[in-house]
Amino acid sequence: MGINLDDFARKLTANHSRNKELSPELRVAICALIAAGRSERSLASLFGVSRHAIHHAVKLWESHNTFESRPRTGRPRVLTRKAKRNTARMVKNGPTFDHKSPS
Repeated sequence: MGINLDDFARKLTANHSRNKELSPELRVAICALIAAGRSERSLASLFGVSRHAIHHAVKLWESHNTFESRPRTGRPRVLTRKAKRNTARMVKNGPTFDHKSPS
C-alpha cells in the first residue's frame, strides 16, 4: 500500500485558506518531509503555500521544538469584548435627559 503524497497534501490543506497560519498538523508533515530529504521549494508547491511559510515551520521546530504557534507580542487588550459592546451601546443610545423644565 503506497501513500500518494498529493492526496495526503490535499487532505492536510483542505481547510487552509490564504494568509492564514499553518496548522500544527501541516507543520509536522512539512518537517517530516524536510527530514526525509524533500526541498522547501517542492513542499511549497505541493502544499500550496509560500517557501517562506515552509522555512518558518522548519525554523519554529528547530528553535523551539514545537509545532504550536508562539504567543503574539505586543500590548494586551485593555477592554474585554463585553466592555467594548457596552461602551458602544452607551454611545449609540446617547445620554438620557429628563426634558422637563427645571423648577
